[in-house]
Amino acid sequence: MPRLTKLPVTERTLEDRELKSMKKRFILYFEGQKTEASYFEGLAKNKKHIGVSNLITIEVLKRSPDDGSSSPNHLIEYYLEYINESSDELYLEDLDELWMIFDKDRWPEAHISYAINGAKENNINIGFTNPCFEFWLLLHFDEIHEIDKKKLLKNKRVSNRHSYASFELSQILQKHGYSGFDKASVEFEAYIDRIDKAIKNETFYAQTIEDINNELGSNISKLIYRMKTG
Repeated sequence: MPRLTKLPVTERTLEDRELKSMKKRFILYFEGQKTEASYFEGLAKNKKHIGVSNLITIEVLKRSPDDGSSSPNHLIEYYLEYINESSDELYLEDLDELWMIFDKDRWPEAHISYAINGAKENNINIGFTNPCFEFWLLLHFDEIHEIDKKKLLKNKRVSNRHSYASFELSQILQKHGYSGFDKASVEFEAYIDRIDKAIKNETFYAQTIEDINNELGSNISKLIYRMKTG
């Protein structure tokens, strides 16, 4: 596994600048190339509205189609390679935060463990959902409490377009006057005023990495909290 290396010192580390006056960067890397990136791009554009300081910068890294497999064990390696090779983009270990966001889905346990251990070794935070990121989106709506939990955890395909989770999410979105769920483009306006609700609803489910690995759960609220508190 590649190891994270410290990048060269640049103007961000000049001695006459205090850390608290610099912009802190949250550098996010995703398993999914569309849904997760679209959601956090919306969050970045509306950070003032949701209470994120102007001293916070949210950077969404999108995997290249050439990266190949999106399995967690490959994801951690791609992320480390990207950070290590980005000499023009300074990462300050004492200020910035690295986050890798992925799903439990149906990945083998060995792939999950490899990613979790690699993240810990390299001071990378993990945003983890089970079964999928759509679970975090469902948490924005109280209707999630009415959904069959066993079916949601299994999250089988119900059509060519939808898994159980994305179908239920699409139904809920339409009920609230939106166009339904599209993995390629998240309607962030459907979620922007419901983030606090999602954070509250998340507490009814697994929230630690260990528990999420075996149960319905999410710890995305931890990332949102870190962004709000800096």
